[in-house]
Amino acid sequence: MNKEILNDLNQVITSLENQGFDREASKLNNIFIRVAQVDDYRVNGANMQAAAKLIQSNLNVAADGLFGPSTAYAIVKALDGIAPEPTLDKSYVQRAREYVATLPAGFVAKLKNFVGMKSAIRELENVPSTRPRDVETSDLKIRLLESLGDYKG
Repeated sequence: MNKEILNDLNQVITSLENQGFDREASKLNNIFIRVAQVDDYRVNGANMQAAAKLIQSNLNVAADGLFGPSTAYAIVKALDGIAPEPTLDKSYVQRAREYVATLPAGFVAKLKNFVGMKSAIRELENVPSTRPRDVETSDLKIRLLESLGDYKG
């Protein structure tokens, strides 16, 4: 994907330089350099979105392919049903356990690997979705996509 973007950017930069728009060409060149340094693996493309959709469908939430706050919330809720903290409200824990009972068993088994990371995942509830074609900066999201959504880039 990056090669296509780089080729397109290079053509635009060259065209701008040929037309005397040196300042604009310089700005685009900075973007060109950033894109050239990006690992395709972290770009929110079709494969990452498919992994997010798989996670979302397993969680029974809207499957838009964008790993955002609602996906993180559903993961935390499932983890609360799997391994509740003693400070949680008992009625919430009961609802969380009922929620986990609706999830595929194989998915729940994968979720159990993240019980110790629940507080870090809870922080993702405040992180907006990474837009399509943008770079995913969260290592935790990448790890969740790999483990729960079979993401391979």
